[in-house]
Amino acid sequence: MDRIALVVIGTDPPQVATFIRGDTPADWPAPDGMRMAREADLPTGWVLVPSPPLPVPESVEARQLRDWLIMHGHSIASIDAAIEAIPDVMQRELTSNQWNFSTAYTRRHPMFSAFVSVTQLTDDEIDQAFREAASL
Repeated sequence: MDRIALVVIGTDPPQVATFIRGDTPADWPAPDGMRMAREADLPTGWVLVPSPPLPVPESVEARQLRDWLIMHGHSIASIDAAIEAIPDVMQRELTSNQWNFSTAYTRRHPMFSAFVSVTQLTDDEIDQAFREAASL
């Protein structure tokens, strides 16, 4: 199946923001400032320009982030164990309360320091987790 390129209008060589599936309906409107072109029709020298990352959501539902963690090989038990290993009793209880009883997780909450230790995710990776979890 041939892919369709979303090409930024007025760029030379054509800057491709992304590709979409070739079976996309012909009447699907290209975003403002872009046009659609079949990959095979792009001239030599086209340049794939990755889209800027989506903004990081301020918060996601607890279920969404937990689903994301499970889907990426991070067990809930390992997160629970990391929280239980927090030496400061009050911080451990506050973090446990946040993790277990929140309906949503706020990205910049201090609880995420526990995630870093057990999942070994970087700040950028946690940002990406929030982006992806928001769609689950």
